[in-house]
Amino acid sequence: PKSEAVFLALHFLNAQLNSTTGDEVFELTEITNALQKIVNYHFKCNFDEETISYQRFITHLKYFLMRQMKGELLKFQEDTLAATIIDKCPKEYECTNKIELYLKDKKNWAISNTEKMYLILHIRNLMIKTFE
Repeated sequence: PKSEAVFLALHFLNAQLNSTTGDEVFELTEITNALQKIVNYHFKCNFDEETISYQRFITHLKYFLMRQMKGELLKFQEDTLAATIIDKCPKEYECTNKIELYLKDKKNWAISNTEKMYLILHIRNLMIKTFE
């Protein structure tokens, strides 16, 4: 069933990378599902899970969350690029702020502007492909 697709994908990723435990895979799955719901709720829509843009978004979430779990913060040298993207995509930025609040509350994780930038870009791509 579709409800288990994320879990299976994470399990497959775990087998490939051999870098996370079963508990971490379960935690990644729970957080990924929660973040999906935040995006769905923020934009008041359900996304087609079969599209490439959706699957790219989920893949980005997985790697983003794995970096967060390991404390590997992605930091880009050019903060002006992140600032420009944040400025040009206000709805996606608001959604990213909701994701940041959720992760701060649940895991006490901070999100760098670079991570926000990539989340915004993936959410933006998801929105464009959904409403074309």
